[in-house]
Amino acid sequence: MLDLAMSFFHLNDIAINVKKTVLMVINPTSDPLVDPLQFGLPALPLLPLPKSEGTRYLGCHISADGSVGTQRCLIDELVNGFVNELLPKQITDFQSVYLINHVLVPSILARCIIMVPSRQECL
Repeated sequence: MLDLAMSFFHLNDIAINVKKTVLMVINPTSDPLVDPLQFGLPALPLLPLPKSEGTRYLGCHISADGSVGTQRCLIDELVNGFVNELLPKQITDFQSVYLINHVLVPSILARCIIMVPSRQECL
């Protein structure tokens, strides 16, 4: 499969940055660390990410084990950064409601596109 992809890239003169390419292994049949995949020109080893480590794919953060820990951490950082930015400001309650409803909530919804937080996580 990789040979077919590499021939397509070579035929269309597409350069692949192997250092930015990640490999997720969900159901390994053999140990990918023992015999890593060779990818790119020149061929470099492509090592898989740990199952719990997430990566960004099409705007969503996913991990091989299916957990949403990476997504949850990003949302926590987003909320903490937003609150820390607003704390020293002297704004009215109407301005804070507007900012929360028009900036923070849409950003959280965009990050939650592949996860549904539990009631406990929302509190």
